[in-house]
Amino acid sequence: SVIKKFFGSETSEKTFEENLEVQKLHYVEIWSDKTPTAEFVSFKLEVSAETEPIQTAIKTYNPGPSGQNYNQYNNDIEESVQEWNNKFLLQKYPPPEPLDPNLVKAMIYIETGMGQNEGANEPYPDIMQVGDIRNPAIHTLNNDGWVSPITKKVAREYELNAEGAQEVLDYHGESNAAKPEQSIYWGVRWLYHKAQGITDSGKRYWRPWNEAVRNYNSEGNTKYEKEVYDVYKNGIDNRNKKNPVKLWIIIFFLLACGVAGSALFGIQRYNNQGKMWLTFEDSKEYRVDYVLTLHRIKGLGVEHIPVSTEYTNGGNMFAIVKSATPQERIEDLFGGEPYAVVVTGEDIIGDLVKYVLKETGNGLALVPIVGEYGEGDDNDAFDANDISFIDIDNDGVMEVKESEYLAYENAPDEIWHLWYKYDNSAGRYEFFRKDKEIADEWDVE
Repeated sequence: SVIKKFFGSETSEKTFEENLEVQKLHYVEIWSDKTPTAEFVSFKLEVSAETEPIQTAIKTYNPGPSGQNYNQYNNDIEESVQEWNNKFLLQKYPPPEPLDPNLVKAMIYIETGMGQNEGANEPYPDIMQVGDIRNPAIHTLNNDGWVSPITKKVAREYELNAEGAQEVLDYHGESNAAKPEQSIYWGVRWLYHKAQGITDSGKRYWRPWNEAVRNYNSEGNTKYEKEVYDVYKNGIDNRNKKNPVKLWIIIFFLLACGVAGSALFGIQRYNNQGKMWLTFEDSKEYRVDYVLTLHRIKGLGVEHIPVSTEYTNGGNMFAIVKSATPQERIEDLFGGEPYAVVVTGEDIIGDLVKYVLKETGNGLALVPIVGEYGEGDDNDAFDANDISFIDIDNDGVMEVKESEYLAYENAPDEIWHLWYKYDNSAGRYEFFRKDKEIADEWDVE
């Protein structure tokens, strides 16, 4: 890539060269001060015919407490993931990010301990449990007419083929879990199925991989998702809280290299750790107009966290509009670390909107809010004329007050306050009180 700067009639040019994994989504970030104004940036991309696609290296796990070998299927995992990645990346409407073999390895570990869990439900040879009799995966992949005893429906689903045409998912009996390598191969294929959907207009859309994991065995299994991602992201099996298993250790080091720019890049990223900014991202998802996204530098990468979604029909009353100039801020809402990130903006009628995010095992995540009417009255944001964080009981944890001005023609104007407290065990805000006061002229300025 070549970056050019213009100083009057002078031009400054800098060329950066980087070898990239071709089967991966890459983000290019350009940092600049306000002078001079950047007129344009050009990129030249070349693909070497001699270069084979690069896949993320699979991690080596420590031996189990009884000497279990958790690495014996590494090659099978890598080969299966690479094959399905290659197939889908070459199709119409490919995934924005290929599947990481380390995520598949974490799933197999949680499912069956690589086929070595004591008392598991027939873990060997079906180590990824794609053939589990309780799940329709194999039947759906083969379109064999199997009827679910629970739903009473035939296990038949649809996908888009390589040309983008909709068709029944059908491998004609080829899908099986007779051997560990077959379990992995078809388990990866089932995960790819769970990662995709079809819009009403007939186009494929892709769900994030964590959502595909969540739905691998059953719809919305967040407990399973967390267990897998604890292993995938942190190398820790936390299912036994009293005796967590450390499968691998994160080691941070700086490789010595002959290219000064590479070292400077690492140093710059180190100095900018935790830096955040907001952008409105146009969406390709059906009926989604744009998404307000929080970006944060973490390690040598950048996290991208969806905060507020606006639909084409304007159906989200909590959506922050583009004209609101949203801001992000770190605040101590929970009585110490981890600190909250509060994203503030305005909705379509000009009311104040605040989203609260908290650090979790999988990164920053929105803190859910249970409203005045209890379970089912769930929100992602606070939305009112005014929103305040107040520690009313002096325990260090901030309560939230939503204030709404109500005008009456035949009675004094009032301000209604809705109060919320943070439930640490549930990880959410819950409504607990409503009160009101008479509004005077000062209140409504």
